[in-house]
Amino acid sequence: MLTMLLLMIFSGYSYAETKPRKMGIGFRFGYTGDATYLEDDDSEIYVNSVSTFSDENGKVNQIRYPRFPLFIQFDETLINNWVNTSLYIKFEQIEVKDVPPVLVGTSYSELVSENTFNGVTKDFSIKKNQTKTDIFSNKFPNYKSKIEAASEPSLSSDYSNTTISIGKRWGVFIPIKEKHRILQPSLAIGLSYMEANFYFNMCDPYVVEGNLRNALYSEYRKGICTNKSFLFGGHASGFAIEGSFGYGLYSFIGETIELNIFDAATYAIYINPTSDVPVVPIFGFGYVDIVSMVYHY
Repeated sequence: MLTMLLLMIFSGYSYAETKPRKMGIGFRFGYTGDATYLEDDDSEIYVNSVSTFSDENGKVNQIRYPRFPLFIQFDETLINNWVNTSLYIKFEQIEVKDVPPVLVGTSYSELVSENTFNGVTKDFSIKKNQTKTDIFSNKFPNYKSKIEAASEPSLSSDYSNTTISIGKRWGVFIPIKEKHRILQPSLAIGLSYMEANFYFNMCDPYVVEGNLRNALYSEYRKGICTNKSFLFGGHASGFAIEGSFGYGLYSFIGETIELNIFDAATYAIYINPTSDVPVVPIFGFGYVDIVSMVYHY
Protein backbone atom coordinates (compact mmCIF):
# COMPACT_ATOMS: atom_id res chain seq x y z
CA MET A 1 0.00 0.00 0.00
CA LEU A 2 2.80 2.41 0.89
CA THR A 3 4.58 1.63 -2.37
CA MET A 4 1.40 2.21 -4.41
CA LEU A 5 0.77 5.53 -2.65
CA LEU A 6 4.31 6.71 -3.29
CA LEU A 7 4.00 5.63 -6.91
CA MET A 8 1.24 8.19 -7.33
CA ILE A 9 3.18 10.87 -5.44
CA PHE A 10 6.33 10.39 -7.50
CA SER A 11 4.58 9.87 -10.83
CA GLY A 12 5.77 13.30 -11.95
CA TYR A 13 9.38 12.10 -11.79
CA SER A 14 8.86 9.11 -14.07
CA TYR A 15 8.22 10.96 -17.33
CA ALA A 16 11.15 9.15 -18.99
CA GLU A 17 10.82 5.50 -19.86
CA THR A 18 12.29 3.33 -17.12
CA LYS A 19 15.53 1.63 -18.08
CA PRO A 20 15.34 -2.20 -17.71
CA ARG A 21 17.98 -4.29 -15.99
CA LYS A 22 20.20 -6.23 -18.38
CA MET A 23 21.89 -9.58 -18.20
CA GLY A 24 25.23 -9.44 -16.44
CA ILE A 25 27.53 -10.76 -13.79
CA GLY A 26 27.38 -9.25 -10.33
CA PHE A 27 29.41 -8.93 -7.16
CA ARG A 28 27.71 -8.48 -3.80
CA PHE A 29 28.54 -7.94 -0.16
CA GLY A 30 25.88 -9.48 2.03
CA TYR A 31 24.95 -12.16 4.50
CA THR A 32 22.53 -15.01 5.11
CA GLY A 33 20.63 -15.52 8.35
CA ASP A 34 19.44 -18.99 9.30
CA ALA A 35 15.76 -19.55 10.15
CA THR A 36 15.63 -23.37 10.23
CA TYR A 37 13.80 -25.43 12.82
CA LEU A 38 13.36 -29.16 13.51
CA GLU A 39 9.95 -30.65 14.27
CA ASP A 40 8.23 -34.02 14.62
CA ASP A 41 5.06 -35.31 12.91
CA ASP A 42 2.91 -33.46 15.45
CA SER A 43 4.62 -30.15 14.59
CA GLU A 44 6.37 -30.08 17.97
CA ILE A 45 9.50 -27.95 17.50
CA TYR A 46 12.56 -28.92 19.58
CA VAL A 47 15.39 -26.74 18.21
CA ASN A 48 14.90 -23.48 16.42
CA SER A 49 17.06 -20.77 14.89
CA VAL A 50 14.00 -18.57 14.35
CA SER A 51 13.46 -18.09 18.08
CA THR A 52 16.78 -16.29 18.49
CA PHE A 53 15.90 -13.81 15.73
CA SER A 54 12.80 -12.69 17.66
CA ASP A 55 14.66 -12.63 20.99
CA GLU A 56 16.88 -9.59 20.55
CA ASN A 57 18.46 -9.60 24.01
CA GLY A 58 19.35 -13.27 23.81
CA LYS A 59 21.01 -13.28 20.37
CA VAL A 60 22.08 -16.90 20.88
CA ASN A 61 23.95 -18.03 17.75
CA GLN A 62 22.26 -15.24 15.81
CA ILE A 63 25.11 -15.36 13.31
CA ARG A 64 25.37 -13.68 9.92
CA TYR A 65 26.95 -16.01 7.35
CA PRO A 66 28.67 -14.40 4.31
CA ARG A 67 26.87 -14.92 0.99
CA PHE A 68 28.60 -16.30 -2.08
CA PRO A 69 29.86 -13.05 -3.66
CA LEU A 70 29.26 -13.72 -7.38
CA PHE A 71 25.90 -14.02 -9.12
CA ILE A 72 24.31 -13.94 -12.59
CA GLN A 73 21.52 -11.55 -13.50
CA PHE A 74 19.11 -12.11 -16.39
CA ASP A 75 17.39 -9.56 -18.62
CA GLU A 76 14.40 -7.86 -17.03
CA THR A 77 11.00 -7.47 -18.68
CA LEU A 78 9.11 -4.28 -17.85
CA ILE A 79 5.36 -4.87 -17.83
CA ASN A 80 4.93 -1.12 -17.53
CA ASN A 81 6.98 1.78 -16.16
CA TRP A 82 6.86 0.51 -12.55
CA VAL A 83 6.19 -3.26 -12.72
CA ASN A 84 8.88 -5.79 -13.65
CA THR A 85 9.51 -9.50 -13.95
CA SER A 86 12.67 -11.52 -14.51
CA LEU A 87 14.20 -14.95 -14.18
CA TYR A 88 16.68 -15.60 -11.37
CA ILE A 89 19.25 -18.22 -10.55
CA LYS A 90 20.66 -18.55 -7.05
CA PHE A 91 23.39 -20.55 -5.33
CA GLU A 92 23.46 -20.77 -1.53
CA GLN A 93 25.65 -22.81 0.81
CA ILE A 94 25.50 -22.76 4.61
CA GLU A 95 26.72 -24.82 7.56
CA VAL A 96 25.18 -24.27 10.99
CA LYS A 97 26.28 -25.80 14.29
CA ASP A 98 24.82 -25.91 17.80
CA VAL A 99 21.32 -24.65 17.04
CA PRO A 100 19.80 -23.67 20.41
CA PRO A 101 17.01 -25.68 22.03
CA VAL A 102 13.49 -24.28 22.20
CA LEU A 103 12.81 -23.03 25.73
CA VAL A 104 9.73 -23.64 27.89
CA GLY A 105 8.56 -21.19 30.55
CA THR A 106 11.38 -18.73 29.94
CA SER A 107 13.34 -17.08 27.13
CA TYR A 108 16.98 -16.49 26.31
CA SER A 109 16.58 -12.78 27.00
CA GLU A 110 15.23 -13.56 30.48
CA LEU A 111 18.13 -15.92 31.18
CA VAL A 112 20.62 -13.30 30.00
CA SER A 113 19.02 -10.78 32.35
CA GLU A 114 19.11 -13.23 35.29
CA ASN A 115 22.81 -13.85 34.72
CA THR A 116 23.84 -10.20 34.27
CA PHE A 117 25.37 -8.42 37.24
CA ASN A 118 26.72 -4.85 37.15
CA GLY A 119 26.47 -4.86 33.37
CA VAL A 120 28.48 -8.08 32.93
CA THR A 121 26.81 -11.31 31.76
CA LYS A 122 28.37 -14.55 32.92
CA ASP A 123 28.23 -17.87 31.04
CA PHE A 124 25.20 -19.97 31.90
CA SER A 125 23.84 -23.42 31.05
CA ILE A 126 20.32 -24.40 30.02
CA LYS A 127 18.45 -26.60 32.49
CA LYS A 128 16.62 -29.72 31.36
CA ASN A 129 13.26 -28.45 32.64
CA GLN A 130 13.69 -25.27 30.57
CA THR A 131 13.62 -27.28 27.32
CA LYS A 132 11.44 -29.86 25.55
CA THR A 133 13.87 -32.70 26.30
CA ASP A 134 11.33 -34.62 28.42
CA ILE A 135 8.65 -34.21 25.76
CA PHE A 136 11.02 -35.68 23.18
CA SER A 137 12.18 -38.63 25.34
CA ASN A 138 8.59 -39.54 26.27
CA LYS A 139 7.42 -39.46 22.66
CA PHE A 140 10.47 -41.38 21.41
CA PRO A 141 11.43 -43.85 24.18
CA ASN A 142 14.28 -45.36 22.13
CA TYR A 143 16.38 -42.37 23.23
CA LYS A 144 15.09 -42.14 26.82
CA SER A 145 17.81 -44.16 28.56
CA LYS A 146 20.60 -42.19 26.87
CA ILE A 147 18.98 -38.87 27.78
CA GLU A 148 18.32 -39.88 31.40
CA ALA A 149 21.96 -40.90 31.81
CA ALA A 150 23.07 -37.30 31.19
CA SER A 151 23.40 -34.79 34.03
CA GLU A 152 21.75 -31.78 32.34
CA PRO A 153 20.58 -32.81 28.85
CA SER A 154 19.38 -30.41 26.16
CA LEU A 155 18.63 -30.92 22.48
CA SER A 156 20.50 -29.26 19.64
CA SER A 157 21.24 -29.76 15.96
CA ASP A 158 23.91 -29.32 13.29
CA TYR A 159 23.14 -29.14 9.59
CA SER A 160 24.55 -28.09 6.26
CA ASN A 161 22.99 -27.61 2.86
CA THR A 162 23.78 -26.54 -0.65
CA THR A 163 20.96 -25.18 -2.79
CA ILE A 164 20.70 -24.22 -6.45
CA SER A 165 17.48 -22.45 -7.45
CA ILE A 166 15.97 -21.06 -10.62
CA GLY A 167 12.68 -19.23 -10.75
CA LYS A 168 10.61 -16.21 -11.67
CA ARG A 169 10.35 -12.93 -9.78
CA TRP A 170 7.67 -10.22 -10.01
CA GLY A 171 8.05 -6.80 -8.45
CA VAL A 172 6.94 -3.19 -8.33
CA PHE A 173 9.06 -0.10 -7.77
CA ILE A 174 8.97 3.68 -7.79
CA PRO A 175 10.86 5.03 -10.84
CA ILE A 176 12.66 8.34 -10.55
CA LYS A 177 13.51 9.49 -14.04
CA GLU A 178 15.08 6.86 -16.28
CA LYS A 179 17.81 5.20 -14.23
CA HIS A 180 16.79 5.38 -10.57
CA ARG A 181 14.40 3.20 -8.55
CA ILE A 182 13.36 3.16 -4.89
CA LEU A 183 11.14 0.96 -2.66
CA GLN A 184 11.06 -2.32 -4.59
CA PRO A 185 8.99 -5.17 -3.06
CA SER A 186 8.87 -8.46 -4.95
CA LEU A 187 7.50 -11.99 -4.85
CA ALA A 188 9.21 -15.03 -6.36
CA ILE A 189 8.58 -18.72 -6.89
CA GLY A 190 11.15 -21.19 -8.09
CA LEU A 191 12.41 -24.73 -8.32
CA SER A 192 15.28 -25.65 -6.01
CA TYR A 193 17.62 -28.61 -5.83
CA MET A 194 19.06 -29.18 -2.36
CA GLU A 195 21.66 -31.46 -0.84
CA ALA A 196 21.45 -31.34 2.96
CA ASN A 197 22.71 -33.26 5.98
CA PHE A 198 21.39 -32.84 9.51
CA TYR A 199 22.34 -34.24 12.91
CA PHE A 200 20.11 -34.24 15.98
CA ASN A 201 22.24 -34.13 19.11
CA MET A 202 22.07 -34.19 22.88
CA CYS A 203 24.15 -31.71 24.89
CA ASP A 204 25.22 -32.10 28.49
CA PRO A 205 24.67 -29.21 28.99
CA TYR A 206 23.94 -26.52 26.41
CA VAL A 207 26.03 -23.49 27.43
CA VAL A 208 25.50 -19.85 26.45
CA GLU A 209 28.47 -17.51 26.62
CA GLY A 210 27.97 -14.26 28.48
CA ASN A 211 30.25 -12.13 26.30
CA LEU A 212 28.96 -10.90 22.96
CA ARG A 213 30.89 -11.70 19.77
CA ASN A 214 30.96 -9.82 16.47
CA ALA A 215 30.26 -11.11 12.97
CA LEU A 216 29.59 -9.00 9.87
CA TYR A 217 28.74 -5.81 11.77
CA SER A 218 26.42 -7.52 14.25
CA GLU A 219 26.65 -8.99 17.73
CA TYR A 220 25.66 -12.46 18.85
CA ARG A 221 25.99 -14.62 21.92
CA LYS A 222 27.61 -17.98 21.24
CA GLY A 223 25.71 -21.12 22.25
CA ILE A 224 27.76 -24.31 22.63
CA CYS A 225 26.53 -27.89 22.72
CA THR A 226 29.03 -29.29 25.23
CA ASN A 227 29.68 -33.03 25.55
CA LYS A 228 27.80 -33.42 22.27
CA SER A 229 26.24 -36.85 21.74
CA PHE A 230 24.73 -37.91 18.41
CA LEU A 231 21.15 -39.20 18.59
CA PHE A 232 20.22 -39.56 14.92
CA GLY A 233 20.63 -37.83 11.58
CA GLY A 234 19.64 -37.89 7.99
CA HIS A 235 20.27 -36.78 4.44
CA ALA A 236 17.83 -34.80 2.33
CA SER A 237 18.23 -34.32 -1.38
CA GLY A 238 16.04 -33.58 -4.34
CA PHE A 239 13.85 -30.93 -5.93
CA ALA A 240 11.43 -28.68 -4.08
CA ILE A 241 9.30 -25.59 -4.63
CA GLU A 242 10.81 -22.41 -3.20
CA GLY A 243 8.84 -19.30 -2.33
CA SER A 244 10.26 -15.93 -1.28
CA PHE A 245 9.41 -12.32 -0.51
CA GLY A 246 11.96 -9.60 -1.20
CA TYR A 247 12.50 -5.88 -0.80
CA GLY A 248 14.99 -3.49 -2.37
CA LEU A 249 15.74 0.04 -1.20
CA TYR A 250 17.53 1.77 -4.11
CA SER A 251 18.87 0.90 -7.56
CA PHE A 252 20.77 2.81 -10.24
CA ILE A 253 20.63 1.19 -13.70
CA GLY A 254 23.22 2.56 -16.10
CA GLU A 255 24.31 1.48 -19.56
CA THR A 256 26.99 -0.95 -18.39
CA ILE A 257 26.97 -0.70 -14.59
CA GLU A 258 24.15 -1.28 -12.11
CA LEU A 259 24.29 -0.40 -8.40
CA ASN A 260 21.89 -1.73 -5.77
CA ILE A 261 21.72 -0.61 -2.13
CA PHE A 262 20.09 -2.93 0.39
CA ASP A 263 18.28 -5.87 -1.13
CA ALA A 264 16.73 -8.43 1.22
CA ALA A 265 14.56 -11.54 0.97
CA THR A 266 13.26 -14.46 3.02
CA TYR A 267 12.58 -17.91 1.61
CA ALA A 268 11.68 -21.42 2.74
CA ILE A 269 12.33 -24.93 1.37
CA TYR A 270 11.04 -28.31 2.55
CA ILE A 271 12.45 -31.68 1.42
CA ASN A 272 11.63 -35.07 2.94
CA PRO A 273 14.71 -36.81 4.40
CA THR A 274 15.73 -40.07 2.74
CA SER A 275 15.89 -41.84 6.14
CA ASP A 276 13.06 -42.47 8.60
CA VAL A 277 13.79 -40.19 11.58
CA PRO A 278 11.52 -38.85 14.35
CA VAL A 279 12.40 -35.18 13.78
CA VAL A 280 12.96 -33.43 10.43
CA PRO A 281 14.34 -30.00 9.47
CA ILE A 282 12.27 -27.26 7.86
CA PHE A 283 14.86 -25.12 6.12
CA GLY A 284 14.32 -21.39 6.07
CA PHE A 285 16.69 -18.53 5.36
CA GLY A 286 16.82 -14.79 4.95
CA TYR A 287 19.47 -12.80 3.18
CA VAL A 288 20.54 -9.18 2.97
CA ASP A 289 22.77 -7.80 0.24
CA ILE A 290 24.07 -4.54 1.68
CA VAL A 291 25.47 -3.48 -1.67
CA SER A 292 25.82 -5.14 -5.07
CA MET A 293 27.12 -4.14 -8.50
CA VAL A 294 26.28 -5.71 -11.85
CA TYR A 295 28.33 -5.41 -15.03
CA HIS A 296 25.97 -5.69 -18.03
CA TYR A 297 27.12 -7.78 -20.97
